[in-house]
Amino acid sequence: MLYAVRFGLYPLDTLHLPTPKTFGASSLNNSFQFVCSTIALFWIGWPDSMGSMENLQGSKHLFGTSSTMQLHTNLQHCWRALCEETLADYAAEKDGVSIFHHQRSSQLPSYCHELIKVKPQYALFRIEETDASGSFVRGIHATNTAFEVLDRKDELYKILAKSKCGHCMPPCKLIQWDSFDTKSIGVDELCAEIDEFIVSQGKVLLKAALGAGGFGIYFVHSAADVREIIHNQQMQALSKVGFIEQLQRDYGKVPAWTLQHLVDPVRVNFEGSLRKSQVRIYACLMYGRIYLYNTYEVRLPIWVDHEESDNITDTAKKATDVFEQRMIGSSAARPYNQDRSKPDTMRLCLSECPELVASYACLQSTCHGFLCSLQTLYQNAADGLPGDQLPAQKGVTLQDTANALKNANLHRMAIVGLDLLVSHSDHNSYDNNIDKSYVAFLLEANCNPALPQPSKHRMTPLYYKHVKTLCKNLMEFGLGGGKEPEKYNFSSI
Repeated sequence: MLYAVRFGLYPLDTLHLPTPKTFGASSLNNSFQFVCSTIALFWIGWPDSMGSMENLQGSKHLFGTSSTMQLHTNLQHCWRALCEETLADYAAEKDGVSIFHHQRSSQLPSYCHELIKVKPQYALFRIEETDASGSFVRGIHATNTAFEVLDRKDELYKILAKSKCGHCMPPCKLIQWDSFDTKSIGVDELCAEIDEFIVSQGKVLLKAALGAGGFGIYFVHSAADVREIIHNQQMQALSKVGFIEQLQRDYGKVPAWTLQHLVDPVRVNFEGSLRKSQVRIYACLMYGRIYLYNTYEVRLPIWVDHEESDNITDTAKKATDVFEQRMIGSSAARPYNQDRSKPDTMRLCLSECPELVASYACLQSTCHGFLCSLQTLYQNAADGLPGDQLPAQKGVTLQDTANALKNANLHRMAIVGLDLLVSHSDHNSYDNNIDKSYVAFLLEANCNPALPQPSKHRMTPLYYKHVKTLCKNLMEFGLGGGKEPEKYNFSSI
């Protein structure tokens, strides 16, 4: 996969992200750094994470429909390690199972037997089962594109508003990419509106529509900060011939910036310090139905002191910072990732965070409310009903087309990672009294989310067990055609 900067392309030999690692683990390999290297306002290409502890063991009868079988896989690199571990564990526990990992999807039985008419699509994973004779039995491909309409932060806000779930997201103001063009009319009025919004919200973030990994996000304090960043990004985009036209072809129009209220999240006590918390909840879609995974994750990012940051010698990280600094120009804005130590982000299960355990019901309610309304929008679109339409996006289909798959046992799945922040309802307490009520806000929806790598990211043993079980449940739930969701730790929406 190639990341192309929406508003300009970077020299790929100079820009890489800081290298993540886990407890004493080695650094990321160069190929992963290459994928993660390029940043800016919008991103092209790769569309880029617990609470209830039940069902951590997953199903006791993973995959198998016969005593002797073969499993064929084609795995996206960010899911490969965990999926391969899950499959290897299963093969070791059960006799008569052979596992074949294929580098190309065209090598899978479904393609060799011409069960699929369409060209291979991007997928987090493809799992197919054949019997001892090599005959196709069933398969699951994570190739459904339904959730990709949520990837853009500006469209997510619009969809929430359409589905009457605007309260699930922090207050936002959308700003068009060319609002501060020298030929634009009403710039002074827009600046006044932005300043009024910032004053009313206290603290705000400026977010690119398809930023990832914390890039393309800025702490801003005034309309002057906003104007400087958006104008600089616009100039970067216009410097690339055909770049804006490509955005318009892909999305129908150039995506907008989002000015969003900065939620003050619940702090979690970890390693002797109170860290800001973020929550990741997974959902999947099969045959027009959405299912929410019942085990929730917590991520604890950390920012280092300026003095420590200055001692970092990673030239790739410094090159990345140079671009972000160039985008903020002379403004008082600050990049979200400035001084952030991404390798030290800790991943836990919600049940491991006493400060957040009581927020489970609040998180569940926010996700259920949004996904239920979203499912209705999907169904109305599929039925051709009049009313608000979901945004048009190149390559996105809301349901499997009848002629895409020629075998009833070959299924497709869409996967999304919902990122949320939990705050105390009074917004003023930091003592993390778990008896207080909470409010949960949806920040982003990550279509085709990446999974952390056990050898490269920090995580607790329970979290590691959780993500392996997540892989196991997703694969088996998909192979079964989306039946018996509760068996695989999913709740039906």
